[in-house]
This record gives sequence, structure tokens and C-alpha cells, in this order.
Amino acid sequence: MTIDDHLAPYLGDVRAAVHEAARGVTDRFDRAYWVECARAGRFTDEMWQAMVEQGLLGLGVPEEYGGSGAGITDAVAAMEAISRAGTPIALYILTCFARETIIRHGTPEQNRALVAPTVTGEQRMCFAITEPDAGTNSFAMTTFAERTIDGDFLINGQKIFISAIDASDTVMVVVRTTRATEAADKRQGLSIFVVDVDTPGIEMHPLDIGIVMPDRQYSVFFTDVRVPADRLIGEVDEGFRYLFDALNSERLLAAAWALGVGDYALHKAVEYARERAPFGKPIGGYQGVQHPLARAKANLDAARLVMYTASQAFDSGVNDTWNITAGAGNMSANTGGTDFPASQRVLSPTMSWQTANATNTLDLGAFSCLGYTSVTIRVRVSSTATVAANGADAGDFLRVYADVDGGGFPGSPDIQVEGNANARWGFTTGTGAASTAGWSPSRPSRTP
Repeated sequence: MTIDDHLAPYLGDVRAAVHEAARGVTDRFDRAYWVECARAGRFTDEMWQAMVEQGLLGLGVPEEYGGSGAGITDAVAAMEAISRAGTPIALYILTCFARETIIRHGTPEQNRALVAPTVTGEQRMCFAITEPDAGTNSFAMTTFAERTIDGDFLINGQKIFISAIDASDTVMVVVRTTRATEAADKRQGLSIFVVDVDTPGIEMHPLDIGIVMPDRQYSVFFTDVRVPADRLIGEVDEGFRYLFDALNSERLLAAAWALGVGDYALHKAVEYARERAPFGKPIGGYQGVQHPLARAKANLDAARLVMYTASQAFDSGVNDTWNITAGAGNMSANTGGTDFPASQRVLSPTMSWQTANATNTLDLGAFSCLGYTSVTIRVRVSSTATVAANGADAGDFLRVYADVDGGGFPGSPDIQVEGNANARWGFTTGTGAASTAGWSPSRPSRTP
């Protein structure tokens, strides 16, 4: 049985077909080629063209713009496949998720001018949002676009850690068109432009970040960069609403990158365990080596199932509600009522072991809630076991981490909790400050 058997029948078939197409690329341009390009400081131009020829750049693009249709799930499968070969290309992620905003919110003319050329390989598109003083808190960005008297825009500012802009023809730039100090809400005042990389006023400086990969990083300066009004995606000051169609798909594609490289690393480890025999028997024959490898495989496959379920939810527009159930021997999650039964089966043994052998704290993980207009976290603790640690009273302790201080929530999220009568509850903000105020195991409550 393979991972495809755990996916929806049609999704397993799609993944298998995309992986076969990707192998047509990675069989020709393998890890040795990728490393050679990376060490030489040049982009994988030949591999990119092969990806175009195999149709990988058309995945997720509507047929009227030259693509194969479907959604981001197909591109996720492609990124997973090229990463499994040890040849991930960051620009593929950037091009796919940047154009998602145009596909969903751009005009037909913009799609024909900016998206269609990425399918044929005529153009490549990267993405610029990070600034020296605005990393994960993008609301703090200061790069500004000012409308000119003739209706165009002039962009001034700096972006940093911009991948593969030297190998790109266009760059999607997120800027402010209303300064943060002047906006009634920090989410207001963002706008999205697509800018030609060779536009006068753009200056690129390579960064030495010590990572061996063919996609190089740059600090980019914009000085009176003139951008035509028809390169504005959507409406002025409304970029926040469009931005997360790019960033949510970017998370999915980045997950595919991580999982693919994880598969590559696991494959290398298994090969070594089969060959290494210092005492006449391969070390892979010992349980002390087998168990960590098996656990790594289970975790990779569980994460893969979650990734594909999430990508399907994104393609279908279901991305606004998470329900989580946790307890000894049981952990599951769903979006919009779509269950993760297969991942639950894989994770349950691990969850029960961790609950039985760890401390009295059960961590459900971190929630990224940027881009949502409202947030409700529903938690049910089904465990009736009690544990004591450090002299504390017996009882379960649930921690919900939320990016409150980082500005992720439009307001305090609604936390709905139920559990056994002896449970102790707490809420941890982004800064790590804990509070138990307003918590009850039997009624909905609102965070402090």
C-alpha cells in the first residue's frame, strides 16, 4: 500500500501522474546537476525549460491562459516530486504562488499578460514582501507606492531575502499605499504590484546566506520605480484581502518542498543502513536503527496527508475553520468538517506514547491565523487520565498557542473548551505570557 491509497481516489491518480511527469525532468537533471548549478552560482535554466516542456509550469493555471486547469494541489504534487529527487527549485514555488493572486483577483488582461507567459516559459515571476524591519510582521513594512499625476505609481523602499530575482522577469511586490501610521486598521493600506525586474530604479545586491542552492537571495532597493497603473492587482489599499491567496498557497508549496526533501533524506538514510555493516550485518537489521527510520516515515506520510487535505480545502475555498480533538491515544483535525482519518491512524500510536510518557502538558501546536476575519478555536479534551508534575495538582493542562502579539488576530479569538472537571486550563500568547483568566472546562470563553 502506498500513500496514494490513503488519498481520495482521484487525488492519488493525479499525484501519481504529476510525479511521473516530474520524473521526466529529474531523470535528466539530477542532484549532481542541481549541486553543480548551486556551487557555480547559476540558475537551473535547462531544468526549468524541461519543466515547461513537461507541463509543470501549467499546473494550477486555467486552461484559457494556457494551463492545465485544476488548482494548487497539482503544483504541490510537482514541488513534492522534484524535491524528492533532491532538486528543489524555490522559483517554482514563487512563480506558482505569486500568480495565484493574479488568477483569483486579476483582470483577464493581466492574466494574459502576466500569467500566460509563465506557462510557456517566456517569463518567470518571483515575490517580494520581506523588509529589514518587517519580517513576519508584514504590517510594519514601509516600502511605499505613491500615485503620480498621470495615474502611474512610484515605488520607493527596500526588500530583503528576495529569492531568484536575478533569474526572474517580473516580481510581485507588496507595498503600502497608505502608511501604517495613517491607516485606521493596520491591515488596510497594502497594495500589490507586478513589476518588471529590469525597470529603472531597481537595484539588487546578492546576499551570502550560506545555503547551497541555485536560487540566490538578494536585497532589493526601489528608487522612484515607475509602475503603470495596469500592474496594480485588484484595488488600491485592498491588497491584504488578496495577499493570502498567495501566502496560503506558498505554505502548501513550501510544505511540499520540506516533505520532498524529507523523503530524499530518508531514502539516503535507508540506503546507508542497508550498506553499512561494520560487524558483518547491515546496521538496518537492528531495531535501534529501524525504529527511528520507521517513525520518520510515519511522520512524513501523516504530514503529507494533512498537506494534501489542506491543498484540496484551499482549492475548494474551505479554509476558515479548524476543529481540533486531542486526548490520550487520539489526535485529529479537520477543516470545514473534512476529516483527516488516515493521518489520525498514523499519529494515534505516537500521540498515546507521548501522552503516557511525557509531562502533564499536552501541546496541540501552533495556529497561523493571519488573513482571517474571525477566529474560533474549538478544543475538546477527551482524556480522563490525571498526571502530576513538579508538585502541581493532578489534572490535564491544555495550552493553546496563538499569535496574538504578532498581530495575527483581528481581535481576541473565541476559545470554546470542554473537558473533564479536574482539568486545568491556560492560554499562552505569542510572547509566552500565560493566563488562566476566563477559562472554564465546561463553557465557551473568550481569551484575555
